[in-house]
Amino acid sequence: MGRPIVINLQSNIRDNNFNRILRQQMNYFHLKEVVGGIDGIMWVHIGHVDYHDIIEKNEGVLDEVKNWIRFLGFSRIDGCPMFQIPTNSLDANIPIIDIFRNNGIYTLSNQGDAVNFFLDPNIIIHLVSMIEDHLPSFAGFSKGKQIFSEADPYGEEAWEDN
Repeated sequence: MGRPIVINLQSNIRDNNFNRILRQQMNYFHLKEVVGGIDGIMWVHIGHVDYHDIIEKNEGVLDEVKNWIRFLGFSRIDGCPMFQIPTNSLDANIPIIDIFRNNGIYTLSNQGDAVNFFLDPNIIIHLVSMIEDHLPSFAGFSKGKQIFSEADPYGEEAWEDN
């Protein structure tokens, strides 16, 4: 099993609308920004999805992996949203950039009764550097432990030490 990819996405569309819709979903699930990311687990979907599925995935009811990526928080370096792409989440035959540019990202509205859709055909993907991913006070870092492990590729169980 391969190691999940950690990326940040940069978009200049509509006065940073992308960050706004991510914050709406954070508000719905009562998640807060903390040093090291956010204080819980938050999933968003690549491509069309119903708002019920977003709620169920974030409440741990839905076990589906395909096209779900984990929002880690906003980078302390450039403010861009950071995501973990679990192994086998996206189609390996399509470049990741094309998946994001062609399918968009779906998040939950503030009220939890609709989805927000964000599509930027010019979105830029950056791999998160190892320094940002592992240093305290940066969004990829999580309480002195790695975000994922071979035994727990989605980061939902007990953390394992390096």
